[in-house]
Amino acid sequence: MGIQLIGSVYGTAAYVCSYMCKSESEEVRKAIRDALESLPPQASTRKRLSRIGNTMLTHRELSAQEAAYRLCHLPLKENSRKVVFLNTARPEKRMRLLKSRSELLELEDDSSDIFAPGIFDRYASRPDTPEFANMTLAHFAVWYDVDS
Repeated sequence: MGIQLIGSVYGTAAYVCSYMCKSESEEVRKAIRDALESLPPQASTRKRLSRIGNTMLTHRELSAQEAAYRLCHLPLKENSRKVVFLNTARPEKRMRLLKSRSELLELEDDSSDIFAPGIFDRYASRPDTPEFANMTLAHFAVWYDVDS
């Protein structure tokens, strides 16, 4: 196992890029160096990482398979499982989303119904049919999305 000490955010970006580029040609490394040198010294980390990413995308060599996938806009990876985050904190400590601005403007002035319904609200108001009777919150969250 190789371990390397990284002392800054810039060092992290440099390490990740060098790891990604280790099989790349010297041309790509030079293009990244040139891209970073063309930035002003006070450029933000975000701007530096963006420049590195753009340089990688425009200068690195692709396999025929990756090129075909990119040209056809196919996903380069897929998941066989769906992951949904369920905040299991007490209800009074959970983060909630506000309704949209237009929905808030339509409310009565004294209304306190400012939160958009979340997964717990939708689970509590699910239909009272045999299909849903014994369904757990986890199954409900994974199988039923809200169409907007």
